Amino acid sequence: MLRFNGALFLTDYSNFQAQFFDGLNLITRNAEKFRTKGGEVELTLVPAKGLSFDFSASYVDARYVTFTDGGCLPGQPSPCPLSGRRLPIAPRFTLNGAVDLRQPLTSNVMGHIRFEGEHKSTIFYQQNLNPFAKQGPRTIFNLRAGIETGNLMVEAFARNMFSEK
Repeated sequence: MLRFNGALFLTDYSNFQAQFFDGLNLITRNAEKFRTKGGEVELTLVPAKGLSFDFSASYVDARYVTFTDGGCLPGQPSPCPLSGRRLPIAPRFTLNGAVDLRQPLTSNVMGHIRFEGEHKSTIFYQQNLNPFAKQGPRTIFNLRAGIETGNLMVEAFARNMFSEK
């Protein structure tokens, strides 16, 4: 009825090839070292046959430990030291939740519906952490419903149901 998973991690990377766009060219530079550390938990509850609740949360601290030759913000001369700065496309917090219901509709047709939500904290899209190329915290909701029989499944789904940008 209840399942719990958890993990802690610490990973060091050396000589990572980081890319940035200088306005004209895509440039590759060597980030001497970066580190990711954090943790995650997952919880699944199955209170009745065909019904489940899922929840997960993670925290990630992903930073350049040593990066002396990084890309700069537009208008700044290169290189820019990025040691100690966050990595791009690495949200600090991620939360997920879902409710899943599967029930037989007939003796050989199964119906299912799943509602899920996801929240992510701010991410930067560029290595230089350009404030004009970031996405603030966002929460989206998805819905999926369908039927299945044998090897055939038909589903309808809505992603980002409330048009979160």
